[in-house]
Amino acid sequence: MKKFYDIHFHSLNLSHANLLAFLNRDDLITTQRVKNALKKAFKWYNIIPACTLRLFSKKVKNAILEQVNEHSNIINLLSFMGSSYKDNFLLIEHFLKTKDSLVENNKLKLNNTSYDKLVICPLIMDFGMKNQNMDNIFYNIPTRKPVHDQIVDLLNSINYYYTHEYRYDESDNKYRIHKSNTNKKERLLEIYPFMGMNTQNYSIRAIEKILDRYFEGFENDTPEERYKKLQNKMGDFANSSLERELNPDYDFRYLFAGIKVYPPLGFSPWPKDKIDELEKVKLLYKICSERRIPIITHCSDGGFKTVKRAQDFSNPGNEWKEVLENYPDLIVNYAHLGNQDKSNEWENQIIDYATDNSKKIYTDISCMAKDDDYYKKVSNIIEKHPDMEDKILFGTDFVINLIWSESYNEYLKALSQTNHLSDNQKQKLCSHNAEKFLYGGVIDYGNIEKKEEVVTETV
Repeated sequence: MKKFYDIHFHSLNLSHANLLAFLNRDDLITTQRVKNALKKAFKWYNIIPACTLRLFSKKVKNAILEQVNEHSNIINLLSFMGSSYKDNFLLIEHFLKTKDSLVENNKLKLNNTSYDKLVICPLIMDFGMKNQNMDNIFYNIPTRKPVHDQIVDLLNSINYYYTHEYRYDESDNKYRIHKSNTNKKERLLEIYPFMGMNTQNYSIRAIEKILDRYFEGFENDTPEERYKKLQNKMGDFANSSLERELNPDYDFRYLFAGIKVYPPLGFSPWPKDKIDELEKVKLLYKICSERRIPIITHCSDGGFKTVKRAQDFSNPGNEWKEVLENYPDLIVNYAHLGNQDKSNEWENQIIDYATDNSKKIYTDISCMAKDDDYYKKVSNIIEKHPDMEDKILFGTDFVINLIWSESYNEYLKALSQTNHLSDNQKQKLCSHNAEKFLYGGVIDYGNIEKKEEVVTETV
C-alpha cells in the first residue's frame, strides 16, 4: 500500500479568514498588477507625470477592478472559498476524479505511480486578531474569528466527507451529493488536521487544558499506533460544540495530528521580554517535546501579516534559534522552505537545522512548487545537501495557492511531471518523510493489515 501526503493544506472559507488580513496580503494586489492596470488605463503611462495621473482616479479604479475580474485565479480562489464549507473535501475528490484523470479505480495516479490514499493535513489558523490596531476606523473592535468555530466546522466537514459522496444524476446530467454508506477506509482521502495555536490568545491554564484534551497519551505511541489511532478517530466528530459540558463522555484525543503556529498573526516563538508569554510558549514546547507532537510553523516573508514584527517572528534564525536550543527534541516543519522575495537567508538557516542529525527539523515546499523550475531548485538543494532528501515534505498550501495555481490538480501534476527528481526522491517527499514527521517513523501498512486480519479471524 502507498499513500501520498499533502502535509500543508488549508480548509478555509470566507467566514474563517480575517478579510482585512486577507486583503493585506502582499501577493493579492501586487505592484505588477497595479502597473498592468495603469498601462491599460493610460496608453502613454510611462511618460505621464505622477501628478497628472491623480486626475484620472476613476479611470484607474475601473482599470484595477477590471484587472481583478480578468485575473481568473483570484475569481477561482473566491469561488472555492465561497462554496459551502462542508463540501470542501468532496469537491477536492470530485475534481480529482472528473478532471485530468488523476484518480482511477479510487487510486491517485501520478505519472507511473499509483497511490491507494491521498492523505491531507488541514492546518487551522488562529485568526483571533486580538493584537490588531484599528484606531483609524469607527468600528474599531478587532474582528472576532474564534478558532473554536473553525475547529467545529472543520471536524464536521471531515465527518460530512465520510458520510456523503458525489453521484452522477443521469436525469439532468449533473453531479449531486448523496448520503454514502461506504466504509471510510475505502474512501480516497485520509484527513488528519493540525490544531491552530496562538498562545497570546489564551491563559497558560487554558493552553494546558487544550493540549491535554487533544494530545494526552501521545508520548506512549509507536509510529503504527499513532497512525492507527488517528485513522480510527478520523471523521468521528459531528456536533455543534466542543465543550466538555455538552459532550461529557466524548474522547477528543487523536482528532488532531499536531499543532500549527503562525508568527505573522502575532505568535512570538520566544517572547523573552514578556515573562507571562514566555511561560506559555515554554509550556507548549515542553508538552510537544514530551509527547512528540509535531509543529508546523509558517516560514516565509509573505502570508497574512497583522503585526509589525511579522518578519522577526517568522525568521527561523531569530527567536526560533533560542527555541531549538532550549527544546532540542522539538519536531518542527518550517513551511515554504523559508521563502523570501530577495534573500536565501531563511532557506539556508532551515537547511542548517534540517541537516543537523541531532535535530528533528523538516521543511515543506507548499505554495512554492507550482512549476518545474522550482523542482529544479529542490533538486539542486538535494544535490548540494544530500541529507535534505529525507527532510523535505510535499505540501500544496491549498486553498491559498489558488492565487497562483489553477487547481489542486495542477499542483499535484507539477510534482508528477517533473524530471528533476527521481521516483525514489518523489516517494520520500510525498510519503516516507511525511510519515516520519507525523508518526515518528515510516509505516508498514501491509503489516498493519495482516494484524487486523488476524484479529478479525480470531473474533
